[in-house]
Amino acid sequence: MPQNSNEYDRLYKKREYDIKKGKAKDMTLEKKLLTFTNEPLSIIEFKNFYKDKLDNKEQELIFNNCLNLIDMINKSRECLEEEGMYIKNVTGTLRANPAGKELRECLKAFNIQLKLLHELLCEKEDKFDANKWLDD
Repeated sequence: MPQNSNEYDRLYKKREYDIKKGKAKDMTLEKKLLTFTNEPLSIIEFKNFYKDKLDNKEQELIFNNCLNLIDMINKSRECLEEEGMYIKNVTGTLRANPAGKELRECLKAFNIQLKLLHELLCEKEDKFDANKWLDD
């Protein structure tokens, strides 16, 4: 592990030169593949379940935020499935794929937005089931 930026740059350039000359194996091609066991979230099912229940602009704004977050979650999942959970840079350092952090952040935001939407919809009806769209 390099101690400072100069040493890191030197190792990076040496490794890059070795890869170009064929002296070293390109470790960036190694992937730790990841497959999700559940299906991706469906925007169509989410829209069909919530669209008729919205009454005001506040609920519509939160609903649209949820739609955007579903799209971001699905894109992050695709990225993780294609690139893998961990990646190696040119110097051979194993690093977490940034798409994993993006997926976690999007899931947190989606859960918060969905809870808020559910609370706003529960003000008008007491027997609202937010999990129904997932069960269909």
